[in-house]
Amino acid sequence: MSDPRSSRSRGPRDHCRRSHRLPSVLAALAVLCSACGDEGAPVPPDAPDAADAEVVPEVDDAVREADPGDASPSEAETSPDVVPDVPADVPPDDDSGTGDVVPDVVPDVPADDGGAVEEPIRVDGCFFTVETAGDKQRYDFGERGVAYRRIEIEYTTVHGGWREELYARGVLNHILSGLFRNASLSRERYILGHAAQIDASVAGLRPRSVFFARVDLEERPPGEGWTSYTSFRDACPWTVGEAYRVRMVLDAEARTQTLELSVGGTVVLTQVGDIPYFDVALTSNGWWLELGADESEYRDVSPVGWRFCDLAVRLERAP
Repeated sequence: MSDPRSSRSRGPRDHCRRSHRLPSVLAALAVLCSACGDEGAPVPPDAPDAADAEVVPEVDDAVREADPGDASPSEAETSPDVVPDVPADVPPDDDSGTGDVVPDVVPDVPADDGGAVEEPIRVDGCFFTVETAGDKQRYDFGERGVAYRRIEIEYTTVHGGWREELYARGVLNHILSGLFRNASLSRERYILGHAAQIDASVAGLRPRSVFFARVDLEERPPGEGWTSYTSFRDACPWTVGEAYRVRMVLDAEARTQTLELSVGGTVVLTQVGDIPYFDVALTSNGWWLELGADESEYRDVSPVGWRFCDLAVRLERAP
């Protein structure tokens, strides 16, 4: 099992990564171009774009059409002198400042042990408490070049309280976890996530569970990347001090993602979402799980005070 990486919010990051081998690559392209002339000259691939900071649109207990007015400042085409409205549900930024840029890997042949279940990550007991906004831990798993038809993540989280000092913002998503795949483009990394949501502007706070998802991983025009996200939201009995067992399953064959929330062994909430775009071929690049999240100036906030225990990640290989 890889050691978790802890980090704190470092402010906005450039999603693009630069390779120190770029001059040699350009030199090779120049030789090819001089050999073949204008016709058939190689064209360098598109580079990751900082505009890939995507935003999740609001949906109310069902997927509905996204509203461009809900775009975050990074996606909205606004003047830097204008303060935009509070954005809709936004997934946490991927940790593009750590790890290597990994090109997509598609295995040449199926794995010999298809259907085998492995548990690459297991951490017993309580191992992480979000002490300060932006604290988080990262766990890498999955063998590159091996496809998986099912990814299952389980952990217990102890409710550490709401961010009362931020109640003036209204809706607050306390981001608990996010699942990412290794990919060279930031828009292809974030796959799903989970948050405990409240609305401080209404009596009773209207607590909900928000299960983030993707519509697809396709490139979009500048300012429209947020339309590739969606979320599934349901009322949830969040109680400060309560321990919740969270179970998330990404099924590449059924093309569904499922979240199950339990208290004392009793299931209190199940959320299931269809993800038609998802395919087994997208699982062969390696993955990472993030617990906790960066702090934002909008509705997505770090779950300060929440505790994480008894983590397990299980993978089932594709046949």
